[in-house]
Amino acid sequence: MKLLVAFLALLLTSSAAAAPWRAELGLGGTVVPGSWAPLRLSVPPLSGPWSLRVTAVSASGRTTETMTAHGAGGETEEPLYVAAGVRSLRLRFETAEETREVELSLAGRLFPGHVIGVDGLDPYDEAELADVLMPLEPVKVVAMPVSQWPASPLSYGGLAALAALDPGTLAPARLTALRAWVAAGGVLVIAERLPPGQSLLDQLGPVVGAGRAVEAPADRDWRSTLNLRPYGEVKRWGTDFDPPPSSGRFESPVLRTSLGFVLVWAVGVLAVRTRPGLKIPLLWAAACSAGAAVLFLLGWTAWDRGLSVHGRELVIESGRFSSVAAVRAGRQDPLGWPASPWALSAWREENKNGWARAADADHLIVETFLEPIVRHPAFRVLWDGRVRWFASSPSGWRAQEDVPEVWRHDEAWIARLVSSYPGFTWSGGGDAQSVWLKPEEGRP
Repeated sequence: MKLLVAFLALLLTSSAAAAPWRAELGLGGTVVPGSWAPLRLSVPPLSGPWSLRVTAVSASGRTTETMTAHGAGGETEEPLYVAAGVRSLRLRFETAEETREVELSLAGRLFPGHVIGVDGLDPYDEAELADVLMPLEPVKVVAMPVSQWPASPLSYGGLAALAALDPGTLAPARLTALRAWVAAGGVLVIAERLPPGQSLLDQLGPVVGAGRAVEAPADRDWRSTLNLRPYGEVKRWGTDFDPPPSSGRFESPVLRTSLGFVLVWAVGVLAVRTRPGLKIPLLWAAACSAGAAVLFLLGWTAWDRGLSVHGRELVIESGRFSSVAAVRAGRQDPLGWPASPWALSAWREENKNGWARAADADHLIVETFLEPIVRHPAFRVLWDGRVRWFASSPSGWRAQEDVPEVWRHDEAWIARLVSSYPGFTWSGGGDAQSVWLKPEEGRP
C-alpha cells in the first residue's frame, strides 16, 4: 500500500512539474490597443513563489518593461495595459529554480474599435451585433463564455458591450468586476432571463453610473438596445484618466532628526566633561555628524529626492478606479541637487498592488481598482452649459466662480468628464497630492 501511495505521489508531482507554462491575452483573443486586457496565466502548481516580467515591443523596436510578483503557481488572471503601437510581448516567468520565456505576437489580435462579447446567442444575433454601427464603422464580436469573464474591473477596459444568455449567479470577484464595468459605462444585455431570484440581473441589482444592465428586448433591436456611440467619442470611466500632474508629496522629518542630533551631542558634551581623553575623537565625530546633518537638511540623502507624485480617483458604488503618476525629475529645485537614482524604484516597491500603465526610467503610472472608503465631499461640480463649481458651507452648497484651489491642476480633466456626462452632479475633494470625484445622478 505504501508503495502505491508513493507511486501516486510521484506521478502527481511529475504531472504538476510537467504542466505547461501558458499565457493568453485579450477578450476572446482580441486586444484593443490603448486599453487594459486580461492576461491569463498558467504556472505549474508546485512552482512556489514566482514573478512575471513583461517586455512590450513597439513597431519601432522600443521596449518598456513591467514586473509583478506572485505567491504560488496555478491559474491566475491579471490586467495588462497594451499601449497603442505595441506589436509583441515577451513574458519571462522566473522561479527560484528555473526561468521560462513565452513570446506573444499581437498580429491578428489588435482591433482599434468597439468589441462586443457574446455567449450563447445564435449566429443571427451575432451578425446583427456586428452591424450595429454600420455603415459608420465595423464592430468586432467575440465569443466570451462565462468562465472567461474577467475578475478585475481593469480587464474589461476594451469591451464595449456584453450580450449573453442568463448565466445565473456569479462568483463574488467576477460580480464586483462586472458591476464596476457597468457603472463605468459598459452595457450588459441578458437574454432568456431566468426566474426572479435566479437571474444575474437580480444579483447585480440597480447600478448607478454611465452604463446599464438590461434584459434583451423581444424584437432583438440591438442597435437601439446598445445605443453605441462611435469608437473614441466617449471613453468609459476609469479608462479616461489623463496623465495626472506632478506635485510634491514627501517631506523629510527634519525636525525629528534635528532633535535627535541635539540629544546625542548633549550626551557627548557631558561625557567630555567627565572624561577629557574623549575630546579629540568626539571632535572628529562632531565634524562628520555636522556634515551628515547638512546633507540631510539639504535633502541630499532622501530616497525620494526629486520624486513627485499625484493621483486621481473616480469613485463608484462598488469601489474606486485609481491612477497615480510618479515622476523622477532630472534635478531638484531650488538647490539643483540631482534626483535620487533609486526614488522611483523605492516608490514602486511601496506600491506593489497597482498595475503599471506606463513605465520608463523616470516615469511611472500605476492604476488599480480599490475597495470603497467613506469620505465626505468638500466640493461639487456640474455642467450647466458651462462648468459650475460649488463649495461646502455650514448653510449648504455655495456657488463659486473659480475652480477650487485643490482641483486647480486637475481642472481640464474634471471639466472634460463633467461636460461629457451632463446628467450627473460630481462631488469630491482631495489635497495637493491627489483628488477624487464621485458621480451622483441628477441635480443637487
